[in-house]
Amino acid sequence: MIHTPAPALSTRSPEPGTVTARIADYVSGFDLRAQPASVVRFGKHVLLDTLGCMIAGAQTPSGRAAIALAHASAPAEARTAGGGRVAVQRAAFANAICANALDLESIGPEGHLGALAVP
Repeated sequence: MIHTPAPALSTRSPEPGTVTARIADYVSGFDLRAQPASVVRFGKHVLLDTLGCMIAGAQTPSGRAAIALAHASAPAEARTAGGGRVAVQRAAFANAICANALDLESIGPEGHLGALAVP
C-alpha cells in the first residue's frame, strides 16, 4: 500500500463553526453505495476488529474502570462493550478505552483510528 503524506496543517484557527459544518456536510453527503467494494470491505474489517478489541478490552482493569465510570451516569441512551446502557458520551468514552486497552486494534498512518472512530 502506498502512503501519501497528509498536507501540512495550517497554524491559523478556522472560523467558529466551520469545522463542525464541514464535518456535518461530509457525513450527510456520504454515500456508502458509491464507495469501491475494497473500501467497504476494509471498513467492515476495521469495524469488526475494533468491536472485538472493545469486547476483549472490557475485561481489562482500565476497561472495567471506564465502564464503571460510564455506569455512574444518566440517562441510559447507549451501550458499553461491557454491557448495560449509559449516557451516550460516557458510552463513547468507555468503548474507546476498551478498544485501546489491549493495544490490538487496527493501526495505520493516522494511528489507532478504530478506537477513536468506532465507539
